[in-house]
Amino acid sequence: MDALILSALSSAADRGTEALRSIQTALSTRRHDAETIDVVAADVRPCRGCGNCGLHTPGRCTQDDDMQTILPRVVRTDLLVLASPVRFGGHCYPMKLVIERFMPLNGPVFVIRDGEMHHRPRYPRRPALLGVGLLDRDDPADKGDGDAYRALIDRHAVNLASPAHASVVVSPDDQASVTTRLLVSALETVEPAVAAGTSLRGRR
Repeated sequence: MDALILSALSSAADRGTEALRSIQTALSTRRHDAETIDVVAADVRPCRGCGNCGLHTPGRCTQDDDMQTILPRVVRTDLLVLASPVRFGGHCYPMKLVIERFMPLNGPVFVIRDGEMHHRPRYPRRPALLGVGLLDRDDPADKGDGDAYRALIDRHAVNLASPAHASVVVSPDDQASVTTRLLVSALETVEPAVAAGTSLRGRR
């Protein structure tokens, strides 16, 4: 199976390097062919909110930056991994920039899905989703950040119409072996949907 890791973990120094290595090990263990893109180093500009990708240049952003390479990879992959330090319960800034540029993946019309209004996905192929959040501190006061991050991944999965999703929050005290084990367990929950071919159909 094909996996794409969009990683902002390089902004977290040694801990980020260790967490990314655990992700890559877990994917290899589960026989995924993984590519990693460092979104911190990528040239990604803020979304202008112009709406051109919906109607005037369908499926293509008018900004000429690295998203022209990243978005086609998102469309083609079986599993999308979003890996980021957790900031106030969400992604760090470079990852947030990338996700806000996902609008070309949507069509210009809306549908009702599970009682909510969402953009209709532009492409029939949608990846399963795995979110990996790296907490700064192992402090009971930060538990809310981990919970908020998991809820954010839940909502990303709805917006992307992903066939399956899971999330892992990594605490500073987690050993690499523990992190890898948590990731393997998360992968096992999303793989049946991919293996069944639902990533080729997703939900309208």
